[in-house]
Amino acid sequence: MPSCFVRPTSRRLDLSQGHWILVRDRLTAGDQREMFKRYYVKDPDGTRRVDNFESAVAMCLAYLVDWSMVDETGEVITIRDEPVDIVRSALDHLEPDWYTEIKTAIEAHVAEMEVVRAEEKKVRSGATTSSATSPSPAAATGGSSGSASSTPMST
Repeated sequence: MPSCFVRPTSRRLDLSQGHWILVRDRLTAGDQREMFKRYYVKDPDGTRRVDNFESAVAMCLAYLVDWSMVDETGEVITIRDEPVDIVRSALDHLEPDWYTEIKTAIEAHVAEMEVVRAEEKKVRSGATTSSATSPSPAAATGGSSGSASSTPMST
């Protein structure tokens, strides 16, 4: 029986100019809840709505584990095991092109992992390639509607 828990694995994604990011392969339920909380902003009237800009940052914060980003002196800016507000600040201080490259790499990774998980679910559930609908009763018993061998309908 497969485990119901997420094994904490990660992978390195190469970026341009020799840089890289380390991202989670999968989120835990808790990671996913925290990400969804960050998707929303509160409007002046108190209602909450999804903010497309915040949802992209929330995804980066959920998946990003470490990176090779450096400051102007060449010192690596550490984000591993830092609180989320520190990582958010580091993301906010990046050159826009770097942020976009990181976001794009994470989005591609998430899409790839969704495909992998979908395949795992098929194997786990024992899914078959049978049709989604059941055959009609006539087909199940051997008869076929509309054929010359079917019994005529009385009027």
